[in-house]
Amino acid sequence: MSEFQLRFQSTYMPKLPKVSIIIPFFNSEKFLSEAIESVLSQTYSTWELILVDDGSIDGSTAIAQGYAAKDPSRIRYVEHHAHEHKGMPTSRNLGIAHSSGEYIAHLDSDDIWSKTLLEEQVKILNHYPTVAMTFGPMKIWTNWGRSESTRHDRVQRFTFRVNQVLPPPQFVPLLLSEKNDPAGYLIRRAVIEEVGRYEDSLEMCEDWALYIKIALKHNIFVSGNCNYSYRQHPAQSCNALRISGTFYAQFIPFFEWLNGYLKKVQCNDRKVLRAVKNLITRNRLKRIKESVLHAGRKGIDRFLSKAHQVA
Repeated sequence: MSEFQLRFQSTYMPKLPKVSIIIPFFNSEKFLSEAIESVLSQTYSTWELILVDDGSIDGSTAIAQGYAAKDPSRIRYVEHHAHEHKGMPTSRNLGIAHSSGEYIAHLDSDDIWSKTLLEEQVKILNHYPTVAMTFGPMKIWTNWGRSESTRHDRVQRFTFRVNQVLPPPQFVPLLLSEKNDPAGYLIRRAVIEEVGRYEDSLEMCEDWALYIKIALKHNIFVSGNCNYSYRQHPAQSCNALRISGTFYAQFIPFFEWLNGYLKKVQCNDRKVLRAVKNLITRNRLKRIKESVLHAGRKGIDRFLSKAHQVA
């Protein structure tokens, strides 16, 4: 490249911001490669990928290490001390600690992106310098194992108008309605560091805690483009909790954190406080229903077991 070309490039071609992509994984050998490949196929190329091993004991460790060995300049494998299993928020924070990008993106190890997700979201954050975070609707990907049809898949529908900037704290009650959960989000690194990253103490809703900390102080842009496929499968951790009848009880530590955090930041917004109250009430009713249904299923199982023994 000539001296003129170098001067022209540095003067007229702005440097593209680097995106740090964090993929935490735990025993994800069935889907991890597909998630990584969806990163490799991005039309936006200024990125680094941090693969965070949360103590896997299956083949996913070797898969991640293999990708890192093939492209060490852009892909890194990291793990906790002594290959410990520490959970999703701690793993996400470890990935952030090892990253260097101006923007942070997170991809779950069993999900995938469309090819244009990063390109579209970087354009949004570049266009709106006061926006801290952007995301769009996700595809509820049920039919991933049967490529001949997508009739069972559906695209998330938000309860508000998309392609707009939501000023603080407008997104908080929308999130707490349980109808507008983000996925495939891109966040400015400076904002994540400002609000304190993910809450290590939470095993459930650590992502909601981050959204709330951001939305209470910063603008959020919600796109109408669907670029994230959220895979539905039996091995998801929430399914085991549902089977055990303890899914909704797992939200209690998040509620305790939420009430404490809102007091800490002196949030007095009526819509936010009403949304919190309504969320906790709905959860209480769901816990009662879940407990009753679980007890009923256990009773039916015992009856069938005895009937089988008699037969």
